[in-house]
Amino acid sequence: MSLSDYGSLESLDETHLEAIGRALRNILALPLALETYAQILDGLPLSDIAWESTKKMSPRHPINGHVALCKGVMERAVEIRRDFDLGILTFKPEASFPHSS
Repeated sequence: MSLSDYGSLESLDETHLEAIGRALRNILALPLALETYAQILDGLPLSDIAWESTKKMSPRHPINGHVALCKGVMERAVEIRRDFDLGILTFKPEASFPHSS
């Protein structure tokens, strides 16, 4: 499927555009979403988050020293969230739902 096969949120009618926009803004407003995005921007998860996701990491792994976000990362995440344009999102225009047996 090429990019031209995708639609944008702007192609939705006003009611649906407002509903999906509100839902996405509500998700992005969650503290966990901001913290997760800040870790992505930082390039590494915080060590406690990394240990929650896997118990197989060596105690000598360099991530163990990553206990706080780098300076300015959280501020940058807040800025990007504030300026995020929902209009850049694309989606497949058809919806597919699994068939129940």
